[in-house]
Order: sequence, then C-alpha cells, then structure tokens
Amino acid sequence: MKQKVSLFEALSGFKFNVTKVDGTKVTIKTEPGEVIQHIQFKKVSGLGLPIFNQNTRFGDLYFEFLIEYPTQLEEEQKEKLKDILPKPLITNFEETEKSYQMKPASMPELEIVDEQYEERADDHHEGGQRVDCNSQ
Repeated sequence: MKQKVSLFEALSGFKFNVTKVDGTKVTIKTEPGEVIQHIQFKKVSGLGLPIFNQNTRFGDLYFEFLIEYPTQLEEEQKEKLKDILPKPLITNFEETEKSYQMKPASMPELEIVDEQYEERADDHHEGGQRVDCNSQ
C-alpha cells in the first residue's frame, strides 16, 4: 500500500487508518521519534490478506511511504530550519564565473535500460512462464 505523508509528518511522526478486508478499521502509527525516509518500506505483521487454506492466519501488510516535500520556502522558514535540521552536507563551495540554473527533467534513458534488462532476462530464462507481479 502506498501512503503519502508530508515532510512534517515524516519528521515528527503520524497516525492513519486502514480498513482491512473484513471491514475493520485499524490505526497505523510510527514509532516515537522515528523519521520516515522517502520511498521507505515498512510492514505490519499479520495484518495482510488471509493465508491460503489457513483462515486464521494472515500475511503481512506492506507500506511504501512517499514524502511530499514543499515546493517553496520563504526566507523566514529557511532560517528557522537552519536551527532545527542537521547542517548542510555541501560545504566546499566556491562561486564561479559561470552559473547555471537546474530545470525539471525526466530520465527516459532509464526506461530504455529497464526494457533492455527485461529483454536480456527473457533471453536467458529457461523453462516456465514469465510472471508479471503487477498483474497478480
């Protein structure tokens, strides 16, 4: 299950509800003081789907956390964060004559690499049928 959380929630903790297959609503929460990373996976044992032919046992429920970062910060907010957050990692910086502004970008070449990998994997796969996990 994918769960979006704000940067504040990722840093300070949060609770949310999940409705199980049987309709029961439960609360999921972080550990006190825990910081959630972007694209971090967590699980709750025994809260997943029933295990085949074992009606009293349940699998694990997995969560993928996606952190939503703010798109802009005011100067006042940045100053407050300097006092709270760890110090910057980029410290050895020298302003050069030329400076370039980064722009949003996609990485289509990564998709090509993935497709090539899948083709190579298919070529070397012996016996059995290839299963796509997304379709299960």
